[in-house]
Amino acid sequence: MALISDKLNKILSAVFGKDVRQALHDGLDAINRESENTTARQKVLEETFDHLTINAGNSNAEIVAARVKNDGTSFDTIGKRLNDFDEHLDKKAKKTEVQMYKLTKDDNGERIYLTESFDLLELEPGYYESSVAPINAPRNTSAFIEIDVMKNTSGSGIRKQIIVNYNYDKRVFIGNIHNGSFRGWEELSFKSSTQGFYEETKNNLYNTLVSRTNKYSKSFVFITDTHYIRNAYGKYGLNGLEHIKNAIDFTNEGIVDLFIHGGDIINGKTAPSTYKQELKECVDEMKKSNYPVAICKGNHDYGLWYNDNATTQSTGNILTQDQWYARMVKPFASNFEHDVNNRTGGYYYKDFKDVKLRVIFLNTADIVIKDGVNVNTHAIGKKQMEWLANEALKFSESGWKVITFSHISFFSSDIKSSTINGYYVSKLLKAMNEGTSYNLTGTTEDYEFSLNGSFTNKAKHLCNIAGHYHRYEYFVNEDGIKFINLLHSACADKESGLTEDESVRELGTVTEDSWNVISLNLYNDKVYIDKFGSGYSNVYEV
Repeated sequence: MALISDKLNKILSAVFGKDVRQALHDGLDAINRESENTTARQKVLEETFDHLTINAGNSNAEIVAARVKNDGTSFDTIGKRLNDFDEHLDKKAKKTEVQMYKLTKDDNGERIYLTESFDLLELEPGYYESSVAPINAPRNTSAFIEIDVMKNTSGSGIRKQIIVNYNYDKRVFIGNIHNGSFRGWEELSFKSSTQGFYEETKNNLYNTLVSRTNKYSKSFVFITDTHYIRNAYGKYGLNGLEHIKNAIDFTNEGIVDLFIHGGDIINGKTAPSTYKQELKECVDEMKKSNYPVAICKGNHDYGLWYNDNATTQSTGNILTQDQWYARMVKPFASNFEHDVNNRTGGYYYKDFKDVKLRVIFLNTADIVIKDGVNVNTHAIGKKQMEWLANEALKFSESGWKVITFSHISFFSSDIKSSTINGYYVSKLLKAMNEGTSYNLTGTTEDYEFSLNGSFTNKAKHLCNIAGHYHRYEYFVNEDGIKFINLLHSACADKESGLTEDESVRELGTVTEDSWNVISLNLYNDKVYIDKFGSGYSNVYEV
């Protein structure tokens, strides 16, 4: 680069108030930093400085070439040119501050991939992806997920918003931390048919059911023992609500006549405020059914399970009969016939007159609560026994058939009564089947009754279908009453103490779920059990 003479430098220094050679050198360095091609720019600038021109027309001499950018933009003074460059550098500095917390990878802006175990609630702001099942996840699965984490910018306390997208299933959950407290997960715009496993399996079940449908048939979706736990992080009760959604979605295909939940809708071990919310979430999903909904009351469903494990036991922990009815039966009550003498009793029936079929829903949690402690778990009370004998099992003409549903079989497979007064229900059904008289007296304290009468028109009891035991069973008791117990929906294994499954079902697959379509052929008295998810299908001649 050509040098400026000492004499010229002194003149210019007097004008600008500083050493011009140093100023030019500083300007050259700044402009070099602006250019990605430093070598090429430096050559251009060296040639420019070799041909510096003094504009003698102004009172203050200026270096003309240094006032012009590569794009042709010209500045009045070199000072303005350098100020513009300062602003440019300041903007670039502000942009780099966005990466202060490394929201993405530094090199290409992709999500940060997490390969080790991590806690969703502890992540710093950023965009992540992983195939590792995180701690505190909305679902217990190692499915591929994308995670967006944002943190509050003002105010006191820690606030975070966490969005988790299960990529394959198209399932999106949002969770908030407010003042350091996690507020739980909420699923956004869920539709069960978007699950990767669901559509094909549903279509296969649909086609099977179509092949079973005729003028002598009735069919019901039956799901039991979902044991839903709100915001569950463990393997048990995690997807109970999702399984209800799946079963309701299939019900709304329009080829079944009834949706039935066999009880233990929730796990019910949480405090009343939580288990009541769990019940509401489940019943809200059932309200979406376009067909009648029947619910059998399970022993986990009304606070008994919580109360048995509470430090202080109280009747206030347990839903009363009227409260259970208001929450779980009344929304669907218009579709059924109830006991006029005990309308909130939680037992009822529905007639399908075209095929002379009566479907009876027993309440095996018809218990007497005393002081909130030492209550019996399974019972059929006096009023329900009277209703069965005097109304539900009585017909004005012969030829009717009856199927009963309950949460727990009123007889267990070891041929012992598993429910207070279950023995006498069996005797009533036997008398109805034979068209004979009955004289029955129950003596269990708080459940005493006395019944004396006869059935003038015979009817045929096909079978009782229940859950509770979390296993498949078929057995016939000494009265000839047939019992079918079906598999649970909850994802659990032997460690839970509630199932006999060797391992937890694989979440995110069809095998995590389990419910059935029950088809009755009233012409040949066959009961078809077609399963969805875990378990197996079967057919019984009843």
